[in-house]
Amino acid sequence: MKTLTRIIIAYLFSSIIAGGLFFSLFVNSFRIHMNLPIVERIYTVLSVGIMIGTVAAFYAAIPSFVVIFIAERRRWNGIAEHLAIGALIGMTCVGVVSGFGADFFGREGLLSAFSGCVGGAVYWLLSGRKAGTFQT
Repeated sequence: MKTLTRIIIAYLFSSIIAGGLFFSLFVNSFRIHMNLPIVERIYTVLSVGIMIGTVAAFYAAIPSFVVIFIAERRRWNGIAEHLAIGALIGMTCVGVVSGFGADFFGREGLLSAFSGCVGGAVYWLLSGRKAGTFQT
């Protein structure tokens, strides 16, 4: 039970971080700064980022848990695997949300890959480095 709890908490936290990062990078890449004071701008980016992260967690749930299951069984606990898998899952999420109309090697693809890498690193830090160590 400890392992499952650790995996779910790490997944949710990394998804929220990756989604929030994607939103803030996406907004800043278009120079959309909303004429707000800095505190309100930060609050807006954080609150919308949490919502985007929650949506990202929903869309990425099935591919992520398939990969998490495989990683746990095969004891993939290296950072490189988690960064690569995070980038692929991030790009998959953007593809699914956009109906596969996103330019995977353009702005959306690069931002989603980078955000996925950060999400993969957060997941690795919280849970992935302990992959394969089953605890009840």
